[in-house]
Amino acid sequence: LAHPPLPVRPEPVEGLFFLLERRVPFWTYMLHCPDRSFYAGHTDDLQTRIAQHETGAIPGHTQNRRPIKLVWSQQFGTRMEALEAERQIKGWSRAKKLALIRED
Repeated sequence: LAHPPLPVRPEPVEGLFFLLERRVPFWTYMLHCPDRSFYAGHTDDLQTRIAQHETGAIPGHTQNRRPIKLVWSQQFGTRMEALEAERQIKGWSRAKKLALIRED
């Protein structure tokens, strides 16, 4: 007698669980644009993301505000931590963003 095959349990590949379990660093970063505005974002590949901003490959705030300059970044252990830092920075005044850049 052959045994019926055991059910295959799919690996989690989408959703919050997957994002939290990745073992790569995440970054929150701030860019300065020529019009004196700041842009905050987060990524799991800082060098690639900055290159995308520099070429205008990312639609949105920085696409037509180039050249950009990376003025601050911080590494986090999870995407959720990096996203929370991004959201917090986006709500800050210009003075507070400048203080962060100056490490005041």
